[in-house]
Amino acid sequence: MNKRKQLVIAILLCCITGNEVAQQKKVNQYITLSKDGRYCFPRKPTQHENILGGLWRDIVDLNKYALFSADTFKVIATTFPLYVGARMFDEDLQKAFHRTCCHKDINQAPHWCYVLSKYGLGVPMATLGLMALVSQSAEFRTTGRIFLIGMPFVLSGKDIIKKFRFDANIRPWCDKFSCFNRAYGGFPSGHMAEISYMTVLYGLRYGLKAAAPIGIFGTFLGVTFLNCNRHYLSQLIAGVGLGTLFALAADKVIDNRLAKIYNKHFQCGYDTDSRGQPAFKMAYLF
Repeated sequence: MNKRKQLVIAILLCCITGNEVAQQKKVNQYITLSKDGRYCFPRKPTQHENILGGLWRDIVDLNKYALFSADTFKVIATTFPLYVGARMFDEDLQKAFHRTCCHKDINQAPHWCYVLSKYGLGVPMATLGLMALVSQSAEFRTTGRIFLIGMPFVLSGKDIIKKFRFDANIRPWCDKFSCFNRAYGGFPSGHMAEISYMTVLYGLRYGLKAAAPIGIFGTFLGVTFLNCNRHYLSQLIAGVGLGTLFALAADKVIDNRLAKIYNKHFQCGYDTDSRGQPAFKMAYLF
C-alpha cells in the first residue's frame, strides 16, 4: 500500500515541479527594489528560487525542523502525557470490542467503515496534490509541493519505528490475527499520522475551512480503527503526534520558500519627506 502511495506522490510531485518551472519562465513575476528603494524592475530567478535545485534543500530543511526544532519538543511534551494516559486504559477499552475467551471481535461497525478508512485516505491526498497542480496561486502550489515532499518521510518514519519489537508496538487482540501470538506493527498508527499531517498543515495555511473536512474524516478513521481492533488508542495518539510534528516542520519550510519566491523583506532607514525634512522610512515588499 505504501509503495502505491509513494508512486502517486512521486507522479504528483513531478507534475507540480514541472508546473513550477513553467511558472518561473514568467520573469515578470520576479521583482526587486532599486538601490534607493524607490523603483521596481523585473529580475531573473536566483539560484535559490530554482525549483529543481531547491528540492534537496527543502528535504534537508524539512527533516531539520521536524527533528531539531523547538516545535518538536512542544509536540512531544504535549503528546507524551496523552499517550501515557491512554496506555493505562488501552486493554480495558479494547475489551468492549474483543472477547478474549473465544478470540472473537464484538460490537463491530459495518465492514464498509473499515474499507473506507483504510483506502479512503488516498482521496484527500490526491485531491490536494491535483489542486496544487492546477492552482494559479504560488502559495497553494508551494504548499502542495512541500506537502508531497514531506509525506514519504511520514510514511518511512512510522515504518522504521514499526520494525522494532517492543510492548507499545503490539497490536490489540483481533480475530483476524493469531490467537496465540501477538501481532506487532501497531505503533504508531500510520493512517493517523498521514491524516494528521494533512489536517494540521492545511489548517495552519488556510484555517478551519480547510482543516475541518480532513479532520472529520480523520476522526472517523481513528474511531473505526479503534473499533476494529487495528490499533490501541495510545497508538492512534502517537500517530497524531508524528503527523503534527512533520506538519509544523512543513509549514516552516513553506514560509521560507515563499519568502524566497516573493523576495519579501522589511526595510527601514532615514530619508527626506516631500518638504525636504529628515524622516524615518519603513518599507515592506509584498
